Amino acid sequence: MRSKDEIRKESLSKRDSLTQDELQNKNNSIRNALFSLKYDGVNIYDKCQNILIYASYKSEVSTIEIIEKALSDGKKVFCPKVLSLKNGHMEFYRIRDIKEMVTSKMGILEPDTTVSYLEAFDTDTKGDTLMIMPGTAFNRVKDRIGYNGGFYDRYAARFENIIKIAIAFDVQIFDEDFPVNQYDRKPDVIITESEIIR
Repeated sequence: MRSKDEIRKESLSKRDSLTQDELQNKNNSIRNALFSLKYDGVNIYDKCQNILIYASYKSEVSTIEIIEKALSDGKKVFCPKVLSLKNGHMEFYRIRDIKEMVTSKMGILEPDTTVSYLEAFDTDTKGDTLMIMPGTAFNRVKDRIGYNGGFYDRYAARFENIIKIAIAFDVQIFDEDFPVNQYDRKPDVIITESEIIR
């Protein structure tokens, strides 16, 4: 079995090789699939009023258009902010406008706001919150390899009732087993430009 680092490196190389035209077409397909996705028989985007979503970076599936649509649809949108790199600690903070995001030291857009998801809402209501998860690689049993910080694994462990959807490109999906452990959290669904993995 290959190591996480080996799989991560291959997946990121494939993702980074996609052209701008390819990225645009694939991003459009993923967004359309996300907005029409049914989970437990209902449209999950329509149902969820709270959206936890990262601001995309480099060749990641673009989330800016998703954030803007969610805001215009009146959703409560929360974006992650890294509070401790050493401890893998992040929190999601509410934004009401994309302009409330600032560039972090790592070059990633983060919220410059103070109301966290933890403070704002009752997190025990299953189905009310949708988390959009990033990742470097996934397989067909929905194992996920992140960026080696453990941020999403730790956060998802705190809020088990949040519905977790990963968005990725086809080139990030592998048929092999991953070296996962008990701390790794799987998404409930993975959406790519050509398929939905449940």
